[in-house]
Amino acid sequence: IRKRNRKEEKVKHSKKDKFYELFEGYTKEEIDEAISKLSEYKKISTIKIVNNRVLINGAELEVANEGKALLKELYTKYIGNYPKFHKMDLLCQLGFVAIQILLKDLESEAKRNLAIALFNSSSSIATDKEYIKTIADKDNYFPSPALFVYTLPNIVLSEVAIKEGINGETTMYLLPQKDEYVMTQVAKSTFADNDVKEMVVGWIDCFNESNFIAELSIIKKLE
Repeated sequence: IRKRNRKEEKVKHSKKDKFYELFEGYTKEEIDEAISKLSEYKKISTIKIVNNRVLINGAELEVANEGKALLKELYTKYIGNYPKFHKMDLLCQLGFVAIQILLKDLESEAKRNLAIALFNSSSSIATDKEYIKTIADKDNYFPSPALFVYTLPNIVLSEVAIKEGINGETTMYLLPQKDEYVMTQVAKSTFADNDVKEMVVGWIDCFNESNFIAELSIIKKLE
């Protein structure tokens, strides 16, 4: 039992150290003091999308497709009439669809100051691989502008912010692996902005058309 407790304590400290690394220039004591003053929050709604399943607030949605076709199915059913969707890369389509479904019942005024904090470990690897193919052959060298624009994972945030008129903080964080502790503390620190009452937060990763996940929530600051 003592060994297990020591191991759990070591893991806990390791996660805190990763969180401290996000705030270069501040001491651990300064960060801990700031965290102690941050607001708590509650989840309002959730969504999880993998290549062949969709859960909204824990309830499984009946779907007819999987992979990239699943994202198009969700787009058609819940969004539609936004042609730019079809130009997006897979990561962007995944995040766009997931966030749009989460926001469908949120009032326009609430969206204006909404914050978004997404986390992943693969960056934009799926599109990066496709882009490399356009520059790998020196005899057939033609860099694709359509792919290049999506070689940054935070583009999905821009796409959502533009469509919904969001003015709040939007940030993509890259982590070695999913880390609930870091994600929770980042969410709390985002609520330090008094204008932010609600935010979208969660994990989104896309490796290829048959291996992706978006697990997002809308959370609300407790006053």
